Amino acid sequence: MDHNPHKSKALTAPSSLARVVGGSVLTRGVCESLDRGYQFVTPAPFWIRLLRCRMFFKKVSLLFLTLTWIVPGFAQTGSDENRGEIATRRTVTVASDDSLSYEVILPPGYDSDSMYPAVLLLHPGGWGSGTADHVQAVLDRVSWIVAVSNDFHNGLSSEQFAPIIKATRADLESRFAVDTNKVHLGGLSGGGMASYVTAYLEPRSYRGLLINSGVIHEALLDKERLKRTGLKKVALLTGSEDHTTSPREMDACRQWLDVSGIDAKIFSFQGGHVLAPVETYVEALEWLTKD
Repeated sequence: MDHNPHKSKALTAPSSLARVVGGSVLTRGVCESLDRGYQFVTPAPFWIRLLRCRMFFKKVSLLFLTLTWIVPGFAQTGSDENRGEIATRRTVTVASDDSLSYEVILPPGYDSDSMYPAVLLLHPGGWGSGTADHVQAVLDRVSWIVAVSNDFHNGLSSEQFAPIIKATRADLESRFAVDTNKVHLGGLSGGGMASYVTAYLEPRSYRGLLINSGVIHEALLDKERLKRTGLKKVALLTGSEDHTTSPREMDACRQWLDVSGIDAKIFSFQGGHVLAPVETYVEALEWLTKD
């Protein structure tokens, strides 16, 4: 019988999670309806919808008048000489496997002769384009390279998603000025869980993790297994109104990381089980770069 503690069966992200921390059992069920960050509401009564309609047209009229004055000013700032001063984005096909692709965002003034820290993000619904739209403004504040996989999604086993992440990272490093000693992995919900799994399967390959409302896979709730990852830092972004992965569960993950010798910090934001605001991402990335 094989007693190797580091040999594990294929891990699936996400899964339900039950664990004991501080004497209490915490449970987690994944809410698939929120995987894309959508919020569902019931229709409002007709009279409220009519009132909102009238208010809407008033707002549109006001907006039109405002843009009449503002847009000419914006047009002047869009000259060629200023285009290098904003983050740029493109979709890239992985050279080694043309069935895979990712979104990449380069910081303002990107210089191929320089070296930049990088993070590869995973969305549980495979929403690479939408995630890139959300985080693009982050790079107006920090000099990172950000990539988002278009192929990772919930329901894949580690045997399926590990090659996707490995190939995407290799392509990113081959094309862009990535500091290979400062590569990070992260994601929302199941993407965060898969990041922990990947760090375990590829020990000492990632400097740190950027986890947005995602928990540690139950198979990795072990100090020795977490130490094996070689992670230096883990930023934990948690929504105050998140009922899928609660702030309490995120803090439990922080405790596991702390006792395993991994520096972990909570970054709280107002909201639920969704992508954190740009400001929160900026704070987390700035912290990850500090030695």
